[in-house]
Amino acid sequence: MFVMNSSVFIRPWWAVTVAIVATLGSEMTKFVRWDQLVHSLSVSIGEAAAKGDFARIESDYQQMLNACIVCHGAHKTRVSTALGTATEKAD
Repeated sequence: MFVMNSSVFIRPWWAVTVAIVATLGSEMTKFVRWDQLVHSLSVSIGEAAAKGDFARIESDYQQMLNACIVCHGAHKTRVSTALGTATEKAD
């Protein structure tokens, strides 16, 4: 089921996952590693913020930003195309 919200389709998580896996194929492992790194760094930033550890916040933020840039550079176009195609098929 697809829900329309402000002219944007909200796809179920499984439809998004299937579209990404089908598009990236063997590169999915790299994609997941970058995703896990970004998520673990975001948790670390939150923990550092709670402790007032500004040096760690800055260091982790820079690492996270770099991971985002590398992953988006490698995968963004194909993933965006796949997700756009998944939306068109749902229409």
